[in-house]
Amino acid sequence: INFVKDQQTDIIGKLNAEYQDTEQQIMDLGIEKYISSTSDTVVSSEIIPEEVLDSECPYPDLMDSLIQAFQSLSQRYQGRLQSLKEQLEKTDKFCGWCPDDHQQFQFTVSMYTHDIPNYRALCMDMLLRQFPDRTRLELVSFFFYLKNTAEADRDATSSFFLYCLNLIICTY
Repeated sequence: INFVKDQQTDIIGKLNAEYQDTEQQIMDLGIEKYISSTSDTVVSSEIIPEEVLDSECPYPDLMDSLIQAFQSLSQRYQGRLQSLKEQLEKTDKFCGWCPDDHQQFQFTVSMYTHDIPNYRALCMDMLLRQFPDRTRLELVSFFFYLKNTAEADRDATSSFFLYCLNLIICTY
């Protein structure tokens, strides 16, 4: 059972890394509008990993339980994916900023890491120079919006995977 749990943890970690890499590549290519306009999903969640189907398990009930857990996760994933698609359609991705300004803003903020003394003041000074048409309040608001959005995305992703792991582990 521990071996299957370890395999499950490794698989989920690999899938999460691949998902983030693919998402970044899609954003870099700028083809989100083509993907969102199609009715197909980006990830087929109906596929049960081959490792699960091919594993030799002496307990058929355990194997059936594991397959049912993957199917349940698939259904929940589809529901969550649909909910996120609906939320994405309702929100403005760049909060009223043009994509180039948004990318330049993110690049500038990424240059100033937390280990630099007085990084926020330095970052804000550079942003005020790069965006003279924006007020300080707009820049600060956008900075905290992006920071909170990134934290919320990271928290939502990690809590979803933890929930999935707990669901699988608790079924045994």
